[in-house]
Amino acid sequence: MAISFLQALSNIIQGIHNIETYMSIVLTLFYIFLAVFLEQIIWKILKNEINRRIKDEKIAKISMRLTSYILYTVLTIVLLYIIGIKEIFPAIAGTSIIISIILGLSLPILLQNFIAGITLIIENDYKVGDYISVSGFEGIIIERALRYTVIKDKEGNKIKIPNTKLISEIVVKKKKQ
Repeated sequence: MAISFLQALSNIIQGIHNIETYMSIVLTLFYIFLAVFLEQIIWKILKNEINRRIKDEKIAKISMRLTSYILYTVLTIVLLYIIGIKEIFPAIAGTSIIISIILGLSLPILLQNFIAGITLIIENDYKVGDYISVSGFEGIIIERALRYTVIKDKEGNKIKIPNTKLISEIVVKKKKQ
């Protein structure tokens, strides 16, 4: 009779453990739904604020994309912390450091051109249709992108000029020829 009592006690303890497991699953799902709900509210507020403050469409899109990445990352980290997966934080920190080093070493020129492109859009010194001379090339601007500007020379050649050249070198803006 003592064995059946111990078995019954063991079954009760396992049942309590299963209830705790179910409760933690329900609580986790609640936190996920709460995070999605908060994300939607925060995203609407931030999107309206970005659209109100930034008039240039390209910069607004970049700002919204960057904001969404940051928002999702923060909410994911907070959610993991609340759920109780604290062991992942050293791995996240280590991975972030490694990615930062890789990007810092491999993408400086790309990032410089990207930042220069944003600067050119904000300053709005050169527009499509302007005739410019830079780095020994001259022509009419036919396209502006975040990393480069395309000009068309007198012979009809299209020349891609990195935006850092338009920021760091002397640019002569000429009357249309």
